[in-house]
Amino acid sequence: MKRKFMALALAAAMTVSMTSAVFAADEIKSADDLEGKKIGVQLGTTGDTLATDIKDATVERYNKGNDAVLALKQGKVDCVVIDSEPAKKFVEKNDDLDIIEDVFDKEEYAICLSKDNADLTKEFNEALKELKDEGTLDSIRDNYIGDDAGKTPYESPKDADHSKGTLTMATNATFQPYEYYDGDNIVGIDADIAQAVCDKLGYELKIEDMEFDSIITAVQTGKADIGFAGMTVTEERIEAMFLSKPYLDNRQVVIVEEGSKIASVSDLAGKTVGLQKGSSAREAFDANPIASEVAQVVEYEDNVDAFLDLQAGRIDALLVDEVAGNYIIETYSKNQ
Repeated sequence: MKRKFMALALAAAMTVSMTSAVFAADEIKSADDLEGKKIGVQLGTTGDTLATDIKDATVERYNKGNDAVLALKQGKVDCVVIDSEPAKKFVEKNDDLDIIEDVFDKEEYAICLSKDNADLTKEFNEALKELKDEGTLDSIRDNYIGDDAGKTPYESPKDADHSKGTLTMATNATFQPYEYYDGDNIVGIDADIAQAVCDKLGYELKIEDMEFDSIITAVQTGKADIGFAGMTVTEERIEAMFLSKPYLDNRQVVIVEEGSKIASVSDLAGKTVGLQKGSSAREAFDANPIASEVAQVVEYEDNVDAFLDLQAGRIDALLVDEVAGNYIIETYSKNQ
């Protein structure tokens, strides 16, 4: 029998959203306005989970996101909660639909650079903007997750000039799909973006693998030029480092086995929760009141190990960022 896993969005302080967007009627302007409304969602999605937690809301579930949007257009629901990327596509095709921004809090990933390196920070920001405008950032991300995974691998332009020298990237290659080993090579979303930036700026890229907690120190002391490891923008990091413009929005989710009695963050009370050591998941967990109510927290060097323990029943839930969580479910779920 194939064992299935689902990702549950974290609410309140733990919600850091890459994907949740809301289409709505004119009177709905914010998350507070969703209370008591009839909300359309695609069955089993993150939108389904988020909508379920909204006070006094009636949730109408559809097999396809298209069906939920059609129900909104027909007046059968007041709004639709759906992933932001398909939401943007729906808006492009339907002039009468709008996305309500900032309904759910965001977590942003950025590149760390030394405060002695203002010029390089400026160069990186300019290159990231170009890559975003060209669609390269989206193409890199889509090559690792979603229906197009594996179809759009990044390749350096044949005429790329790397004559400006070597740029060293400090990372922790245990965070699929951002950075991980494929044989002897470190690959992933962050590795590809770093290569694309170096291709723009004229540098040869060198990637150094190290403990996550050592990355900022390596950049501050000049052992590395950049820290690139799915690093969340926080006040502490802003004070310690120059941070690039964010290159990715994300959020934390809880992965549980399908059929689990854990349906919301409050259900983690008395449970054993797994997460990656030193990760943004650890930071989000510590900031949430549920942290004092769980039975045990098990820290892992790698989210994959945590997921394997979830499959084996050694932990009740895995806290991980959504992109990594979806990738791990797609890659490591197996028949048991």
